[in-house]
Amino acid sequence: MPVVLDHFGKVRAGTRHEPGDLDVLKRLLGSGDAWIKLSGSYRLADHGAGLADVGRVAHALVRANPERLLWGSDWPHTGLHGREARPGAGILPFRKVDPAAQLDLLRQLVPDKGTRARILRNNPQVIYS
Repeated sequence: MPVVLDHFGKVRAGTRHEPGDLDVLKRLLGSGDAWIKLSGSYRLADHGAGLADVGRVAHALVRANPERLLWGSDWPHTGLHGREARPGAGILPFRKVDPAAQLDLLRQLVPDKGTRARILRNNPQVIYS
């Protein structure tokens, strides 16, 4: 059964980067046993990652196995919250995310048009057929 990890595999990047995290994801991709969705890059930023960190992670994943990468909009862009219960806190607001900017970011992170087509079209056809 295919396994898809979203949000760049939630690798710790930036100020919370742990070198082994990315190695585990690269091994999973290399084995062909998992897929990683390049979605919600802003979720990495929640943990101290900047655009350069997101780019470093994306490039490493593309080098590891572009045939096991997918893109997703991450809609409806839920807010960041901890795992603890928040009685009476109400409903967290959705994030305001520009989908066109997210696609533009993918163009920056994956500049090769053929690889981008694989991530956007070919790979989803394989896994979701």
